Amino acid sequence: MDHCPENTHSRSTARCGLDSDRSLGIPIRLLALSGRFALFLLFVETSAVAAPLAVVNPGFEAQVHAPNSFTGLPLTGWLPYNDANVTGEFVGTLNATATTYFPSGAPEGANVAIAFMDAAGTADVEFGIEQTLAATLQPDTLYTLDVEVGNIASGTTGTIFYDLDGYNGYRIELRAGANVLAMDDDTLSIAEGTFGTSTVVFDSTGVDPGLIGSPLTIRLVHLNRIDPAFPGAHREIDFDDVRLDAVAAPSPVPLLGIGAALLLCAALSGVTLFASRRREMSAILPGSGF
Repeated sequence: MDHCPENTHSRSTARCGLDSDRSLGIPIRLLALSGRFALFLLFVETSAVAAPLAVVNPGFEAQVHAPNSFTGLPLTGWLPYNDANVTGEFVGTLNATATTYFPSGAPEGANVAIAFMDAAGTADVEFGIEQTLAATLQPDTLYTLDVEVGNIASGTTGTIFYDLDGYNGYRIELRAGANVLAMDDDTLSIAEGTFGTSTVVFDSTGVDPGLIGSPLTIRLVHLNRIDPAFPGAHREIDFDDVRLDAVAAPSPVPLLGIGAALLLCAALSGVTLFASRRREMSAILPGSGF
């Protein structure tokens, strides 16, 4: 699979593409000092504002159900990702209100998306959900994808107790067609019964021109790994509050090239020296015209 290298509340940030600062503030840099003159190399400061891209059902609230209950597919706006045809999986939503699964509830709204695997089901084979957006990949654009990732705790729904101890791994991908643009491959450390924020950043500056115009896809993956400390437990990873925004990539443009700056610095030094000598000669030879 073609992908960028991975780069952690918990909060994780994975970045791909040209190095850039999300704040888009480009500093003024001091190039040289000469006498009383200070010469600076100036760069244009970009102040573009990030715009959110539309994600259908980003908080998984379209499926309405009672607290401490869950529903399966279909999941509005999302499709199952199960290329390996694993068995024993269940994908849907959980209303996390007033549960021991997530004592603080969902990060956004009431529901979270669940990617559950029965303890006896296929292990170590990934699955999850994905959504292809109306938005397409644009050139010279900085994309930021944020997703809340949950490590569910054990709990009871109805009369059934679900042993969900342990941690089973996740991956968040931003894709263009079949190509992975950037991803966070399980870099968070998430305490039991809590969520962490995964952040994936991609700068499309210099990207393969053949990818421009390709639909963007968000893929949320449960790695489905057995936790060796809890080999008999069911396996589950949860997701919530999916956000994707885009902003023009920062493009620092020097207003004064280094070569020209050095020449100007030398010229200013000469002007300063000449003015100083002229004052000295005027003092020595008054009326001489210096």
